[in-house]
Amino acid sequence: MNKFFQLLIVSAIMLYANVTKAQGVLSSVVPTTASANSTIDMVIKGAGTSFNNTSSIIINGIVINPLNKLVKDPETIQLKFDVTGFASGNYPLVVNTNGVSTLPILFKVFEIGNELNVLVNVMPLQSINVSDFDPNNLNNAPVLFTVSIVNDIAPRQNLRAVLTITGENAGKIATASKLSINLNPNNTFLFTNKEFTNYEVNTNNSSFFEKAIKTATLPADVYTYAIEIFNESGQSIGKGEGKNTIYNQLTKPELISPGNEMIRAAESLRNMQPLFQWFSQGNDFQFSLYEVNNGQKTAEEVVLNRPVFTQNNIKSSSFQYPVSAEKLQEGKTYVWQVKLNSAGSNGLQQLSSDVFWFKYSASGKQELVANEIKITPEDCYVQINTTKQFNANVFSVNNEPMKDQKVTWKVIPSDAGSIDINGLFSASGKIGSCAVVAKVGEVQEYATVNVSTMSGNDWTMKLMLQKLFGIPTEK
Repeated sequence: MNKFFQLLIVSAIMLYANVTKAQGVLSSVVPTTASANSTIDMVIKGAGTSFNNTSSIIINGIVINPLNKLVKDPETIQLKFDVTGFASGNYPLVVNTNGVSTLPILFKVFEIGNELNVLVNVMPLQSINVSDFDPNNLNNAPVLFTVSIVNDIAPRQNLRAVLTITGENAGKIATASKLSINLNPNNTFLFTNKEFTNYEVNTNNSSFFEKAIKTATLPADVYTYAIEIFNESGQSIGKGEGKNTIYNQLTKPELISPGNEMIRAAESLRNMQPLFQWFSQGNDFQFSLYEVNNGQKTAEEVVLNRPVFTQNNIKSSSFQYPVSAEKLQEGKTYVWQVKLNSAGSNGLQQLSSDVFWFKYSASGKQELVANEIKITPEDCYVQINTTKQFNANVFSVNNEPMKDQKVTWKVIPSDAGSIDINGLFSASGKIGSCAVVAKVGEVQEYATVNVSTMSGNDWTMKLMLQKLFGIPTEK
């Protein structure tokens, strides 16, 4: 067993032993390779991370002192640093924030001239279209990854590069090849995914292609682009790979509260600064609030109005209406909507939620109302086609228990399962995360349910590898 795979196994054991202490996962690091004593620009993308200006990058236990660093958001860091002090090898890279480290990703350092090296740098995309791999449309395809073949001291002619695309869940998806690569000594040859030909898909992987055809995008998974170089004799002389976690964010946000769908009566709301909540795996949203004009009865009509208030760059799945915003007017009806911004292979894509509406009414008889709901359990694992009992305790503004309160339950998204009036959740056959929502009056709370075919420990390992469709864990 070579040192690379030994390190992988050791890292996996350490990962599993410390998963509860880890702070998120690194979904993409570009590049994951560098020559010794070089200076590189790196982009780190996380999933479920909380990067800030105090975050440090650690390679093989050594804290990197970057030449510059920019934390763009809680899941993105850009930096430039010198790769010094590292011999050729594969090293674990983590990001440490407030004393808690992410799960590691392997970073390769190599010496130019010692051997032929294959470097694969993958673009940190959140969604990829199936058409991106169409060999008949290569000129219009976006760049998904670049390949650099760094030669040693030997001249090489008529090399062949073979690409194999696999998914952590999907298995082997497709292969492609690039012919007639010629290298002079110590020469570097660069090409992209657009230059492969002779694509062959794995026709036995019918379930993967059925999902892809329905959505026109690759299903959520951890994808590997593996490159192997063969010489004229058919002998393998070099390998490299790059990974990208596809979140399948081309799913519209699901609104939770406040308000109702427009096919129902508008919910009455007394709070002038309501907390708007929605359900999405994304981390970049635009919130818009519209006033409903007289005679308007459909969402299509209302969203053509000029927004009463708009907020961009929201990084979580909730938004507290600010005191500084346009004040809600007594007796008026409002509609709100959320748009998800997703970095796809064809550029920035925006996906709109449905709309909810509510009527603001601060007047009327003031009664003792619920102030807080506590759901138990707050977070749990449920196997498909099984049940789980949830309980909701209701408290007043004085933190006193309120008995005999009518609790309304629902599941978001609705196809993840169902829940009865007593809080008994029944999981469907759909794998993923969902929210169990309890509501009393204007107050509501939710619990996270992870539905799978696996045990809790197996599911935790899977969460390391992909960011699932779910509600935020921080409230």
